[in-house]
Order: sequence, then C-alpha cells, then structure tokens
Amino acid sequence: MKVFIAALLLLVAQIGSANEKGKDQSDFLTEKQKNEFYSLLISEIERLDAEIIETRNYSKSVKWNQFVAYYQPHFQSAKNWQELAIAYDSFAQGLVNLHTRAEFLAVESPSQSVGWLNDEVQFEYPDLKFFLKSNGYQIFAVNGEPISKSFEYFNNYQCRHNNTAGCVASYTEFFNSGGIKVNGKPATDLTLINQKGERIEHPLDYNGKPAPDPDFMAEDYCNKHEGYAGFDTVFEGVNACLYSNGKEAVIRLRHFIYPDHQEPSIYCDSEGVTSSYCSDIAGLLKSLHQLKPEHLIFDMTHNIGGMENSPWLAAFMPKPFKDLPVAYKNTVEITNPDIRNELFYMNPKGETWYQKVKSHKGEYFPVRADFCQGAEDCSLKWIEPRKDHFKADKISIITDWMCVSSCDDFVWRMKDYAKAKVYGIPPAQDATYARIKLYLYRDQSGEIKSKAVGEMTKIEAQDGELLLAVITMPYSKSVTSDGKLRNIEPVEMKINPYTLENQSNYSEAVLKELID
Repeated sequence: MKVFIAALLLLVAQIGSANEKGKDQSDFLTEKQKNEFYSLLISEIERLDAEIIETRNYSKSVKWNQFVAYYQPHFQSAKNWQELAIAYDSFAQGLVNLHTRAEFLAVESPSQSVGWLNDEVQFEYPDLKFFLKSNGYQIFAVNGEPISKSFEYFNNYQCRHNNTAGCVASYTEFFNSGGIKVNGKPATDLTLINQKGERIEHPLDYNGKPAPDPDFMAEDYCNKHEGYAGFDTVFEGVNACLYSNGKEAVIRLRHFIYPDHQEPSIYCDSEGVTSSYCSDIAGLLKSLHQLKPEHLIFDMTHNIGGMENSPWLAAFMPKPFKDLPVAYKNTVEITNPDIRNELFYMNPKGETWYQKVKSHKGEYFPVRADFCQGAEDCSLKWIEPRKDHFKADKISIITDWMCVSSCDDFVWRMKDYAKAKVYGIPPAQDATYARIKLYLYRDQSGEIKSKAVGEMTKIEAQDGELLLAVITMPYSKSVTSDGKLRNIEPVEMKINPYTLENQSNYSEAVLKELID
C-alpha cells in the first residue's frame, strides 16, 4: 500500500480514495469476504477505539454487542456494492461519537434521501414533543407508528449524539431532509393532533428546497448576530462578540476556529506574532476591564469547537487551572513514531511523555494533559491565568446540544476551576481527543486486511488492491482526574426548556431567565 501525509485541517479532514468509483458488480465481494470485512471492521474498532463503545454502553439502551449483531445481517445480505455502501453508512451513523468520520470507498454511496420536506418538523425539549411547523399541530405517528417509537429506533441505531437532546435535533434534521424511514420505508404520512385533540392524517410531500449549509466562517459575524434585548454591543471580533447592560456582560463565542492562529503561547505574548484568536481575546479583555461587570455570561450555544481553548481559559479563569485530562490507548500503533507524532498533535512534549511511560502495560496509558500545557512532560500541573485576565464575581454559561469538542472542554473546566453555573440544554459531551484512521481493503490475493495510520495520513491502493472503507475514531479519551470517561459524567446544570415559543432566539430566553 502507498502511504503519504495529507495536509488537512483536523476539524474538517475528509477522506479521499484512489479507487475508481463505480466498480463493476462482477468484482463484488464473495460471501466469505463480506463476512471477513464486517468481522475485521468490528474487531479493529474494538481494539483501537477509546470512546465509542463505552459511550454507547452508557447512553443507549441498545448496547455495543446488540448494535453489532443488528448490523451484521445488513452486511451479509448486501448483493452489490451499493447495498454494501448503504449498510456501512448506516452502521457508521450509529457510532456514538461526533468526531468519528467514516466513508465507504469502493463505490460512491447512494443517497438515502427521498428529497426535502416541503414543511418542517420541529421539537420541544426536555418535555419531548414533535410538531409540524405549517400548522403547529403535534405529531403523534409516522406511517401509523408512534413517533416516540420511530425516534427511539433512530436514537439507538442511527444517532451519533451522546445525549437525548442532540438525537432529538438530529432526528428532526434527518426528517426534514428526507432521511427518516419507518420499518425500512420512507416517511409518507403523519398522524397529527390538533388543538381539539382530534387526530388528523396528513400526507407528506418532498418537493421542498434544501436548507442551506451553515457558513461557520462567514465574515462580519457580530454584526449579523441578533444580540440580546436590553444589551448593547460593546465589542465585535472575528468569532467573539461582547454585549453589556452594565451589571452583566455576555460573550457570544461562535467557535474556536482561527485559521491564522500561529501563536505558540496561551498568553498571546510571543513577540512579533499576531492572530485573530489573540486579537479577539485582547479586545474582550480591554472592554471588560473598562466595564467591570459583576456577572460574566458565555453564550456557547451551537459552538462547534475547533482549536485548543487554553488561551480563552487563561484569559477568563479567576485562578490557576489544569489542562484537560486524557488517557491514550495502548496498542502497537503508538510505537510507530509517525503515527505517534500525529496522535500527539505534532507536539514534541508528547514524545517526552511517551518516552517516560512507553513500558507501561495495560489497555490505557496513565492520564496526561491533552495539550501538554503547564509541564514539559504533559503531566497535569497548575496553569496560571494571564496577568491581565478578567476576574468576574460570577460566571455563567449557556449551552445546547451543539456545544461540542473544545466547547465541551470549556464548559467542563470553567465549572471545575471557576465554579461557573451552566444553563440551557446539556452540551454534547463529546470533547477533544486524538484520533486514528483505519483503512479496510482487499489485497491482490483477495484477503480482507486493515491498516491503521495517523489521522492526516492518506493511503492509495496499489495494483490489484481495492480500498473498501475508512474510519477515523478516537484513540484517546477525555477523562476526569481519576480516569473516568468524562462523556458519561452528567453536567450539573439548570435545564431551560426549549419550546416552539423560544427556539428562534433560545439564548436570549435563557439569558432573561438567568438574570431575572
């Protein structure tokens, strides 16, 4: 196999393939090869994965072994490449981890959508209900089956989210894009309940316009952000906006993605180095020191994460804090220096740590600091805030199901070290970690084999080989200081209901309740 490094952003890395899409069906896998493909896929996930299986076994009623048994006949019954691609994609959609990436490579996967709904399915949480937007009626059933049952199936077999709110939102997104099926058939009819309590049959049409993809890097973000009633705009940055009413200040942080960020110091004090990441923080600190609000509120709703958040924590922590604890898997792959370098985010401190612990026996290495802040050997040491940090008397955070990755970590550590109070909807609980990439392929002799590489490494098939699929999965897991998986530790918070009345500006509704 031919291996080379692809220079791709970690957050948005997409897998390419040297295969010619649309293989001749006569070249399809034999029954033996299909069984070997699925068996190898499962055994390699079980060997390499650090979070998917444990998270599923905690958050879903269908446990990992049941999930594996359910999808096995889908692979075995595939009669051609397209059916096998559908089986693989459906399986991958049920892997409980938002950072996992999977793609079938032998052929281009066929679309499973019947088109975009010309209406919109909406939801309320935590009093779980679904509604049809055009008339506001509650949805009771889909194709004659209670929608609660349809959702429960989706939650257990097709949802990558760790928590219920995320799966509810994902279910409505799939519904609106024509991807929900009931007993294998597209959703064609709804049973609605009107204001009189009467049940009404409602046929569905799929001739709507696709919803536009969100532009996470749109310019002039703060000017387009709706703001908050009673709050004035004070600062407008690239990803950060500051609002104040005098006593309280709200920082709206879009995400932690700053493509121009090259600053090696979390204090943004390296000579001659500039970045929009650091200028956002500097602008906020300058304004906050002038305003001196008593209560600092972070609006982290729909913050998809991005880069390391340590510079933000250093700016707003009231006292010393520690790096995010993680535990790395201990398999043969980590002994490869090239793979290891990618697993450690190209940070040479990671190599210092590894040389100290490489003789360790066990499924996981000892807990270490994810970003190696505070110590050269990645141990969990106290990190001082920056000298001009802003220390608020009170800190609150507003979250929802799409506070993901670095956003999750921000919530966790602000709670742990700044005693921040959390409001809204539970965050995704799907934090930052190292990932490893697994390729499955058929070699020249017809054997089904696998090869694990670093996340940014790409493989091309050689003559006689056929790449079948690729999956990128967590190789380290975010943990508590005593080594417990952080994803399954509930966030202590105040749940603010998400309703039809407040979802157009949910953050403002939570903010109003928070400060009243």
